[in-house]
Amino acid sequence: MNQNYEKLILLDFDHTVFNTTKYKNKLKQVFAEKFDIDPETFSKHREYVKQCCVVVDFDNFVESFKEVDSMKLHYTMEGVLREHASEWIFTDVIPFMEQHKDEYEIKLLTHGDKEQQEEKITHSNLPHYIDWIISTSSKDEAIADLVYKYEEIHFFDDKAKNIDNVKQAFPKITTYFVQRPEDKPYADQPSSCGCDDFVVEGLKII
Repeated sequence: MNQNYEKLILLDFDHTVFNTTKYKNKLKQVFAEKFDIDPETFSKHREYVKQCCVVVDFDNFVESFKEVDSMKLHYTMEGVLREHASEWIFTDVIPFMEQHKDEYEIKLLTHGDKEQQEEKITHSNLPHYIDWIISTSSKDEAIADLVYKYEEIHFFDDKAKNIDNVKQAFPKITTYFVQRPEDKPYADQPSSCGCDDFVVEGLKII
């Protein structure tokens, strides 16, 4: 965007903007129907890749299924996102963006595999003015070079550790711990400092 903003909203993507639980469940269904990979096996492979490779990388994940053609799995995952990603954007997201787009620059800040995250975001059909940062480093490190550009920043995330890292590194940032009733897999993970300014069930500036 060409406009110079003094205020910034940073939105985590998975479980904050995008219902990743629905995405994961759809993949389980499709893998079972097309490749006879049962949900338990799917989950074990996904967890293995998360542990070994920092993030769930498209290629590492599909290649972990030695008995199935990895390219077929890869194309299947891409097809699921092309067909369904826009359905999994939470209903309050677009209205929130439209409400604040004139006053705030709005960026997605997501931790993950660049290919998979770009596929999710691109096929989600978010407004054209939304930019994004994809990083495998911690979120405080990912935004270190841009924080000084803004007088006011609001950060939304569903993981306590991300809230803690950002707030401790940049105390001026207002932090929102997002706990959506229908999609909050990390809600019970402990905070090291109680660094969230607000706990919210959806997107709103307080």
